[in-house]
Amino acid sequence: MTRCPSRVRLLTAALQILAGLLAGLTAGCGPSPDASSKDLVLPGPGASSYGEGASRPSSLSLLVEKRLGSTLQRPPAPDACLDRAAEALAAKLGPSCELWPVWMEEHILHHAGCPDLGMDSIAVCSNGRDPARFLDRIALEAPRQRADRFGAGRASKGLLSSAWVYVAVERGLFLDPVPRGVAADSQVRIGFSLSPGLEAPRVYSMGPGGGVTLESVLFDSAPGKHLSYIQARVPGRHWVEVMASGAGGPKVVALFPVDAGVPVPRSFQEPARAPIKAGTADEAETALLGLLNEERTSRGLAPVQHDPELGKVARAWSAEMRRQGQVVHVSPDSQGPGERAAAAGYSSKAIGEVLASGNSVREAHEALMASPAHRAGMLDPRFTHAGIGASLKTSGDAGPVFYVAEELSLPPRSLSAPEAASSVLERAMGHRRSFGLPEAESPPALASAGQGLLAAWTGSEAPSFLAEKLGPSLEAAGWKGPCDASLQVVSDPDDFILPASLSAPRLRGLAVAGREIPVGQEPEGSAGTGGRPVVLVLLVAPK
Repeated sequence: MTRCPSRVRLLTAALQILAGLLAGLTAGCGPSPDASSKDLVLPGPGASSYGEGASRPSSLSLLVEKRLGSTLQRPPAPDACLDRAAEALAAKLGPSCELWPVWMEEHILHHAGCPDLGMDSIAVCSNGRDPARFLDRIALEAPRQRADRFGAGRASKGLLSSAWVYVAVERGLFLDPVPRGVAADSQVRIGFSLSPGLEAPRVYSMGPGGGVTLESVLFDSAPGKHLSYIQARVPGRHWVEVMASGAGGPKVVALFPVDAGVPVPRSFQEPARAPIKAGTADEAETALLGLLNEERTSRGLAPVQHDPELGKVARAWSAEMRRQGQVVHVSPDSQGPGERAAAAGYSSKAIGEVLASGNSVREAHEALMASPAHRAGMLDPRFTHAGIGASLKTSGDAGPVFYVAEELSLPPRSLSAPEAASSVLERAMGHRRSFGLPEAESPPALASAGQGLLAAWTGSEAPSFLAEKLGPSLEAAGWKGPCDASLQVVSDPDDFILPASLSAPRLRGLAVAGREIPVGQEPEGSAGTGGRPVVLVLLVAPK
């Protein structure tokens, strides 16, 4: 009797020691670093290629496939590279099952040979090795995800616990093997076929310096196969992006790096980022415009101006994307960005749209800049205005914190008739200078002839009008000698088409005249194009 308390104390102490050991193993040993780590070191060399031939799914993925088959009418298919990514992500779960930092995901996907730009994930921690709880969670959440491929992985958390991860992607293509690393000055073959419902593929590449190239896409000899080649001439990291068009408009179906002449990295650090306060849509939109203009001005490009009217279009579309739960360019009624802007009464000579989602403003912005096609649009020097829209998650919403729409535009210039005439005259003079031709004078008599022509114009077709009125107008102004004339109605002087006669070696004179068109008297087809239409006439007198 007297020995029992001693034996109880010894047993209690032993259990406490064992619990301490298990806690230490779970928190700090094995392949499970703290999820807040700012460093990522991936094991081994990783996959040699993207789009490697399909390996047999893991036994865990076969269990998941069977469970999904009983839940979904069209379940996603198991994918070997996603199995590898899921296993690596399971090892990155924190000691209390905290999710890994988001910045690690793209590096783990690419290390596993996955050509994807993002993923959905489900993580579960449990005691023991029984996946029942993990399978139940997948059966509950997977039907909400848009996916055609999945992977599943498990990692030990100490001696008695397991971390389970399911990852799913909507890939949109079947990719031939593409090496993750090549020699410098290599030509990289990109062969692929698109998933059903996708068409019109485009391939972009971005070199180490950030320059974007739209590559040629060819039809391969096999039915439904496409082929493109990337020239990796400069040592460093080259990015490859494949886009295609579907019911929701253009979308990215693959995005991955190829390292040329340098080792494929397997260690990474969390990028240093200044914090951005964005607790409201207004704050998020202001921050996104600032980030966009930082990218432009750092490359010597003019910043875009905030356009409030276009901003309303962008915010409405970001809210619609949140409602749909997906990032798409085309609405259910088949309206694209140009049609949405026009429906809101906004006029532009060119519209570009870039869309993203993310859990922070910076994450959404960096996702846009990581895409060569989106990057090219954001850095297009033609665009002068932008409308930014952000829709934030509210309590109870699923999905990412932010849906972002950035609408970029080149609005027409609305100038007075004299301003428009002066702009066209400067363009004409600049055209001659660019070809090394002598400057042309603008004689008062020629300018007077132009004003006389416009005073007589009543909206008739330009060729017949000039054939009848040009000679008398020149004579009335006191101009003698041959003269060519071009009369056009435009809403923006940049739309005036310069005639070939401007390239004559020598000119006696050059003049442009303009006249406003009263409201209600616009020729058919000239209204609704942005600025107020004006009629301009350019007179070219050769020597």
